[in-house]
Amino acid sequence: QTLQHQVSTLEKEVKAAEQRCLTEVASHKERYEKEATALKTEIEALQSTLMQERRSARDAIEAAQKREGEIVGNLEARVKRTLAKKEETIAELRQQLTAGDQQIRALENLLEKQREELLVGYACS
Repeated sequence: QTLQHQVSTLEKEVKAAEQRCLTEVASHKERYEKEATALKTEIEALQSTLMQERRSARDAIEAAQKREGEIVGNLEARVKRTLAKKEETIAELRQQLTAGDQQIRALENLLEKQREELLVGYACS
């Protein structure tokens, strides 16, 4: 009877140990599932944040490119106006130079004519 009693006791201990293992495995499984769920939630939140950050970065880049385009456009317009003004000034100066050259030639001709008249007047006297 002691052997049967020992077998019975061992069977009870094995069942108790089995039950403890199953309870422990179930507990670990539940904890890991909770951690996995928490990690999935955190990953989804991070992905959402990442998408928002990417969207914000894209918007910021687009705004910066727009500002840059406006700045370049304004600068190009200013340069064109400045070049047009320069060309206009050059044209006016050329006209003034041409008019000045014509006036000089006219005065030189007048001076030459007066000199000739003076020489003729001296020669006659």
